[in-house]
Amino acid sequence: MSEPIKRRGMSGKDVITVGIFSAIYFVINFAFMLLGGLHPLLWILMPGFIALFTGIPYLMMCAKVQKVGSVLLMGLITGLIYYVTGQFTVVILVSFVLACGLAEDTLDTMINGGVMENAVKVGEYFRAELRKLQEKHSIITEVRGMGMINGAELANNEIGPQIVNKCFEKKVLINCTAGNVLRFIPPLIATEAEIDVVVKALDEAMTELGV
Repeated sequence: MSEPIKRRGMSGKDVITVGIFSAIYFVINFAFMLLGGLHPLLWILMPGFIALFTGIPYLMMCAKVQKVGSVLLMGLITGLIYYVTGQFTVVILVSFVLACGLAEDTLDTMINGGVMENAVKVGEYFRAELRKLQEKHSIITEVRGMGMINGAELANNEIGPQIVNKCFEKKVLINCTAGNVLRFIPPLIATEAEIDVVVKALDEAMTELGV
């Protein structure tokens, strides 16, 4: 199990790292804004491209600087760059900072509020329970996953959709991918008791189907 991330203030190196990724974010955004002026269709597609490609430096920054305040600082730096280059009004600048502040609070809850630890703990419990089902139902050939994303591979492609339908009748929503893999992606805050409900529905579904 991974160690919880401790609350620490940002160092000078962290501030520089955030500044670098903020600059990269701005350059990518500005480049797509310029490309958007070449054709009306590109202008329509521009927001989507910007969201897709600027997400790369944002996520890299979040991975590199896992400290409280990093997202807010990135939003402040980027917003100031836009403001001084005449691209944003004060209202938009304030909205930019407020949005990043909300994102910062969300990340703080995820990192320091026990959400990630719960995902690891309950995910391991889920896989252990699925392996118990594997011992009981030979149709399951492999159980694999990480965190809250887990899968149970089945011996054939025909039974998967039937199990999904049976579980749906029991008010448990799962899906079948690649033809023969039951996929489970519960919320990161799911509890072991809720996992028990899913496992019970699976057990009953497979028993009713005679597998």
